[in-house]
Amino acid sequence: MDSSLASIDWKTGELQNQWRLADRRLSLRHLARHANGSIAVALQAQHDDVVERAGAPVLALFDPATGTLATVSGSSGLAGYAGDIASIGDQWVVACPRSNLLVHFSIDGQRTGQQTLAAACAVAALEGTAMGWATGHGAVAAVGASTHITHLAPALEMDNHAVLLPG
Repeated sequence: MDSSLASIDWKTGELQNQWRLADRRLSLRHLARHANGSIAVALQAQHDDVVERAGAPVLALFDPATGTLATVSGSSGLAGYAGDIASIGDQWVVACPRSNLLVHFSIDGQRTGQQTLAAACAVAALEGTAMGWATGHGAVAAVGASTHITHLAPALEMDNHAVLLPG
């Protein structure tokens, strides 16, 4: 694997810079950007060893100002798999489908809470609220000032690459 973040000149396509994690078996999958410019990366562990994979972190933070990319130690123990990530307010919300959780982190990477959501896979921000949904389970969790889970039609299936738009 050669998973990395890259800065590319949009006019020429020239590679300007590239950042990798020390653990090359962590796949950089989904990105979220906070209003302050910081970037969070949802990770998926690809280790051959099951125990190592299960204990791997699911979150890394990138600081564009310093060029620092590093895993968040408090994001370990979540089965090594993040399905999606969103920035909402002053937190990151990471969907961890193999752990059946939506996990909350402060912008600087401190784990601040979690909520149970079976097969939580997708999360997106919409007007100050992060919405998480469980693919194929018809449940939607709203994460904001108060947290609640609403059950929708069981046939509803949302993809973790969807974008919520105000209606």
